[in-house]
Amino acid sequence: NRWRNSEIRCYVNGQLVSYGDMALHVNTNDSYDKGFLGSSETADANRVFCGQLGAVYVFSEALNPAQIFAIHQLGPGYKSTFKFKS
Repeated sequence: NRWRNSEIRCYVNGQLVSYGDMALHVNTNDSYDKGFLGSSETADANRVFCGQLGAVYVFSEALNPAQIFAIHQLGPGYKSTFKFKS
């Protein structure tokens, strides 16, 4: 259930580096119109990401490791769309 618990997988340079479950505290009746990457709404100085991120993509379904690796192989300059075959 994407609004209660979701598995989060973190890939760096095409390789899985960490994973875990994350509880999402979102009421399905509420508008969900923003998220934070590298920080939280409060921007706690001890927990803010300091560095550089490449492109960030959000997909409506989970990608498998081969798809993640293929996207990584496209390189940081890739700026087009993705079409995955079922």
